[in-house]
Amino acid sequence: MYPFLPWCHPQYSLEDAHEAIQTAQSNWALADAWAFGVRTKTTGKFIGGCGLSTIDEHHNANLGYWIKSTEVGKGYASEATRALVSYGLHQLKLVRVEIMISTLNSASVKVAEKSGATYEGIARNRLFLHDRALDAHLFSFIPADFQDG
Repeated sequence: MYPFLPWCHPQYSLEDAHEAIQTAQSNWALADAWAFGVRTKTTGKFIGGCGLSTIDEHHNANLGYWIKSTEVGKGYASEATRALVSYGLHQLKLVRVEIMISTLNSASVKVAEKSGATYEGIARNRLFLHDRALDAHLFSFIPADFQDG
């Protein structure tokens, strides 16, 4: 995950995790970002995370996700993505949810596609990760994509 997530680094510590949880709680209280854990339905085992952030004055949000490497390819990320998009569009009344994915991250592109996101193109130098600008695939969801709930 390191190449694609700004917070993920080889020295990530328990202190970093505690800080991330505190930040997530603060963001919930401020109603400007929503972080969720991803757990398996059968065992409840924690296997990843997803969230909505960067809510702007246009009722847009950015969606992100990550899944533990041993659990990748089992459909967890796409299921979590669809649930989170539904939450954002229905509960938070967003009008648009975007997924920005580095053009180098083919696994996340597959998740966006499997989730039913609409591909809109490549945004040049859209991401800045680990001190370098990267192009990003832009996917989106709007309420019309979820009219049946």
